[in-house]
Amino acid sequence: MEHLKKKKSFSWKDLSYKSLLFIGTVALIVYFLPRDGKFNYQFDINKPWKYGQLIATFDFPIYKDEAIVKREQDSLMALFQPYYELDKKVEKEAVAKLKENYHTNLKGILPSTDYLRYIERTLKEIYQAGIVSTEAIQQLYKDSTSAIMVIDDKLANSHPIEGIYTVKKAYEYLLTAYLLSADSTHFNRDILRQCSLNEYITPNLTFDEQRTQTAKEEILNNYSWANGLVVSGQKIIDRGEIISPETYNILESLRKESIKRNESMGQSRLILGGQILFVGMLMLCFMLYLDLFRKDYYERKGSLSLLFTLIVFYSVVTAFMVSHNIFNVYMIPYAMLPIIIRVFLDSRTAFLTHVITILICSISLRFPHEFILTQLAAGLVAIFSLRELSQRSQLFRTALLVILTYAAIYFAFELMTENGLANDFSKLNARMYTYFFINGILLLFTYPLLFLLEKTFGFTSNVTLVEPSN
Repeated sequence: MEHLKKKKSFSWKDLSYKSLLFIGTVALIVYFLPRDGKFNYQFDINKPWKYGQLIATFDFPIYKDEAIVKREQDSLMALFQPYYELDKKVEKEAVAKLKENYHTNLKGILPSTDYLRYIERTLKEIYQAGIVSTEAIQQLYKDSTSAIMVIDDKLANSHPIEGIYTVKKAYEYLLTAYLLSADSTHFNRDILRQCSLNEYITPNLTFDEQRTQTAKEEILNNYSWANGLVVSGQKIIDRGEIISPETYNILESLRKESIKRNESMGQSRLILGGQILFVGMLMLCFMLYLDLFRKDYYERKGSLSLLFTLIVFYSVVTAFMVSHNIFNVYMIPYAMLPIIIRVFLDSRTAFLTHVITILICSISLRFPHEFILTQLAAGLVAIFSLRELSQRSQLFRTALLVILTYAAIYFAFELMTENGLANDFSKLNARMYTYFFINGILLLFTYPLLFLLEKTFGFTSNVTLVEPSN
């Protein structure tokens, strides 16, 4: 009974360790995976596109150039008519004041009631046309406004600026309007000046900021920011093609739309949820493989820690390099991972660990297809070429084979995807082959790393390792 209790207690402890290892691995990898809206392409007009073939992964509009947008919006705003509220009380108060003053002091100044009727009639004409303040008319002229919308009894009508009065203009019109009438000889301008006509002139048009702002927003909302559409699956540009102004506009539109889609909270949560599910499923499959087929590795904490540490290391380094746009991920010696596991564990586990790691790393990249093809082929070659590792020269051979595999697979991929490559080999991406060479050089550091793991951390190798000479 005591033996069974100890076994049960040990199992719970072991399960807790593996659960924490699984959760910690998934959390650490997902934390470093890129989820922002960075658009990791650099491009310019009349320059060749230096990346691989770019295919639209979602529908997005082709936004107009900023200069075109500004010009078209300025044209719309030039025709825009701001809103002014007509206050009829101002007219009634002015006429009432005129009549009141006539009985008190204007009767002694004006020769006849014809003057009173003339002033009253002209005031009504002016107020019906509308009077604005000096500041308001100056702003209208500054904005090059040709007309305004006058709100009268909830109805808005367009009034040209030339027909709108200021206080000064209305006063001048009061003194001169009789000249346009048939009875112009009946009125004396000097007598009209004595009536203090400016007392009856008050602005009755007030700027309606809320209606004006609403109208502006409606115009801008109805404005078409795009002049076309790119559908999902459509080719945008291929490597080596010259970026024309039209293509540049499409690339800019893709950049804006990518940032917009990733900035939304809902989209970020969906991406995070998808990354957790993807990484979690792969790591769960990996643990099930160990539990079913490699029970000895699954029960040993040292072997389990080595496997999970290698997966986390490569995944985090890849995600960090992509997120911060540091060098190129093809410089990372991914083939080192299956070599290490092949030496300390076995070939089948090495290959499966390599596959899991490459699949996780691929979700950080914009072109995962070619990445998965090249890395899986290089990993297989690394495993098959190291049936034994007793001399460092064997690692040189493996590094050379890995470089050749990278170059062959990538060249085959370019032949399949690059248009016109058969007739023009200048479209070959020579920089990628340089990355493959650097990758092979870094792969040579596998030997001292293996020796360090064996001597320092106590891992037992399946082959004989000769200590590197100084």
